Amino acid sequence: MALHCQEKTKRMEGLWKLTTIVFIVQSLLPANGVEHGANEMYSITVDPSTVLAPLNRFWRSTGFCPPLPHENFRDYALSDDELQNIALIGSVARQGIKQVRIHWLLDLIKVTGESPSALTYDFSDLDTLLDWLNRSRLQPGFEIMGNPSGYFTSFDNKTQVHLWKDLVQQVASRYVKRYGFEEVLQWNFETWNEPSNHDFDTLAISVQGFLDYYDACSEGLKSVSPKLRMGGPGDDCYPSSLYCWALLSHCANGTNFFTGQKGVRLDYISFHHKGAKSSATILESSNLTIYEIRALFPQLADVEIFNDEADPLVGWSKGESWRADMRYAAMVVKVISQHQYAFLSSAKAANFTRYALLSNDNAFMNWDPSSVFNERTLTARFRMNLTTPRSVEMVKKPVLSVMSLLAMMGEKQISVEVKPYGETPVLGALASTHIPNPADPHDSWELVVLIYFSDDTVDTAASTVIQLHIVNVNPPNASAGDVIAQFFTMNNDQSNPYDIWAIAGSPQYPSRDLLHRMRSQQEPISRVFDDIDMSSVEESRRIDMNFRMNMPAVSLVHICQPASQPPPQVTGLWLHNVTSSEVLVVWNSVDVRCLSTYTVLYSTSGVDGKFSTANEDTQLISASFIHALSETDRQNLKQANSTVTYEIQAVDYSGRRSMSSQPVSIVLVP
Repeated sequence: MALHCQEKTKRMEGLWKLTTIVFIVQSLLPANGVEHGANEMYSITVDPSTVLAPLNRFWRSTGFCPPLPHENFRDYALSDDELQNIALIGSVARQGIKQVRIHWLLDLIKVTGESPSALTYDFSDLDTLLDWLNRSRLQPGFEIMGNPSGYFTSFDNKTQVHLWKDLVQQVASRYVKRYGFEEVLQWNFETWNEPSNHDFDTLAISVQGFLDYYDACSEGLKSVSPKLRMGGPGDDCYPSSLYCWALLSHCANGTNFFTGQKGVRLDYISFHHKGAKSSATILESSNLTIYEIRALFPQLADVEIFNDEADPLVGWSKGESWRADMRYAAMVVKVISQHQYAFLSSAKAANFTRYALLSNDNAFMNWDPSSVFNERTLTARFRMNLTTPRSVEMVKKPVLSVMSLLAMMGEKQISVEVKPYGETPVLGALASTHIPNPADPHDSWELVVLIYFSDDTVDTAASTVIQLHIVNVNPPNASAGDVIAQFFTMNNDQSNPYDIWAIAGSPQYPSRDLLHRMRSQQEPISRVFDDIDMSSVEESRRIDMNFRMNMPAVSLVHICQPASQPPPQVTGLWLHNVTSSEVLVVWNSVDVRCLSTYTVLYSTSGVDGKFSTANEDTQLISASFIHALSETDRQNLKQANSTVTYEIQAVDYSGRRSMSSQPVSIVLVP
């Protein structure tokens, strides 16, 4: 087996060297004879009558790792900080983030007993974290990773391999009972993260021990249900990644430790390819790895492919200025668009046929107080350590808010032509449609055009005019004149909480007013295209519009036909004390295509009292809001037992409101 791996490694090293040379030369060439950079004008033509492919939302994933030491994971995972972080991630519109892939989960399990026949597991801490995810309609990317109470020592010990299988069986059985089979069936169980890096803490895991460990994980899940998904190796899968290639060889040709049968199930192949600050590198390196896997293991050709750490740069805690602003957000959209078009490319389509998931590993919480926005995170965390009691203030970064724009994409990719267009463009577009379910009165037809303007991590002030032409506009079952055109945009001028903070001197403990001003730039800017005569669309079947984009930016044009009924009632409302005068308000995003905003209503005089609007100056497409009560409200609360009651309404483009959600009250902590 070792010789076989060495032969494969030599072959791969040669292929990687050749490909690297070609890629470097190509990256130095101008695109179609034009220097890199933006043009003064772009023409984009969208044709919804030409459907190119399904558009599966393969990007709805993030992840994080706890800090060292891992045995103290509970202090991080079950903190107020993480509760708020999870809530904000789960509030992305239309469940635009669905999975949170988490390292070291099993370190949240405690073990009592010493004899293998008398072990007892305490799952209470793991239960709490998974309950938080479930409340936010998130699912764990469940890496079967960690060492409960440091009990296990080596997977070369066959007794411990059997004990591991029993542990995995107990984990799966417990959460099937807790959340239901249909829910856990959607979870991605995965191997230990990046085993070739040998980050096993106190465990000894040789290559053979890793293969036996994998069989224990697989069989433990299968003992609950063969439908539960198991994948791996979650490695970089470069030529020197011995654990990666050993696992793939084992699953294709090896012998199952428990059954003695040849071959072991593998529901998806996961690897990690990041970008070295280049969006194109992620796609090209993934293409090469998939090609090599298919060539070496044709038996695995139909197995799904995950790049579940596809970040623009390794090192989550590195302070990078581009991670603070729209450069990061626009680059994420650019990478996703590049992958979607790779599915259609004649040169790459064969390798990407089974590509199913692209995840940014960016659900960390910033650590360095001087680098609040600059780490690989979705939120900026301010630890207000001088307050009594200590509090945590979270601000959404553009890279989190842009996920709500991505979530608006429909299920069918349609034709887009961008002119001028080079091999390495800084501007690109992705367009889609959604055909409504006639049985759902809240569903409606839509057309979405998502445009990115990005030179990766480069800080530039380039500006361009977009001439957008949408032809063959033909919404079903109604006149085209009924449609509404809404425009969303994010850029460093209007969607930049970091800039607000930096101008204020980057204080470690921002004031109440500064927090409000930062949060006022969290959401995408939205407006209706009032200058378009929509009544003329019925005759011409065409919509033309012009607008400007300033790099870095993401813009979205949303053409939507209002549903026959107003939005449905909002559900899932819950509240959390941030401080004695701030409440984190969270609810379930409604799946309404023509959603304009949510109205957050509150009362300081009980359920039957007068309700006021908390977000008068904030348009919300995500399903959360941090409400800072005014001084008048706080004075009123002193006379009303400090109880605040909230209700939520959804509002569509036509101004129609849903019924208010069921009221929920909270007592503010002094």
